[in-house]
Amino acid sequence: MNWEYLEDTDQFIKPDCLVYSFKNYSSRTDKYGFQRDFKIYEADKVQDTPELEQLTKTDSGNQKQIHYNPTWNCFKELLKQTLHSEEGSQIYAKRKN
Repeated sequence: MNWEYLEDTDQFIKPDCLVYSFKNYSSRTDKYGFQRDFKIYEADKVQDTPELEQLTKTDSGNQKQIHYNPTWNCFKELLKQTLHSEEGSQIYAKRKN
């Protein structure tokens, strides 16, 4: 995610300056029976400008939400590190040829 994360307030800020604050935890079970845990962030109703407040709503009028999976992001970071390692770079170079 390319959004700024404020750890002390547990908020995300989009590049267009919309602020999303932590709302609650949620879990889902997929069709294979695997349970996935999410942190739900919801766009703040009060933003810096009226234009930004309009951007916090979906077409149906609900507040926009982010469903953040910390476990998934941990794996994504691990894969990034592996890809950018010396060994990962060599393997990728072989695949390109």
